[in-house]
Amino acid sequence: MFPPSSFTARFSPNMLKLASKGNSPYLNHDLTCPVKTDSSFWTLEDDIMHITLQKRDKGQTWASPILGEGQLDAYSSDLEQKRLMLQRFQEEVNDHNSYKHIFS
Repeated sequence: MFPPSSFTARFSPNMLKLASKGNSPYLNHDLTCPVKTDSSFWTLEDDIMHITLQKRDKGQTWASPILGEGQLDAYSSDLEQKRLMLQRFQEEVNDHNSYKHIFS
């Protein structure tokens, strides 16, 4: 089991860098689209590293988070775009209903 303190991670809006302390980066990649650095993070659970990247621009479909690595197939990309559109619509409806209650 590796303690979290043995890793270093650096998020910038367009890049992800991950290394074990004292070694060259294991991941050092440009990202496909910008991320919110203050909302992006990593965790270590049962010796598995999970990296969470928060999109800066809502509603944008990423074919892959890492530039030049793997791509969503057309069907999956279409499903993801529909899911994002539905999520955005639901957020707008909820915001509209909140304003309605405030001004009622």
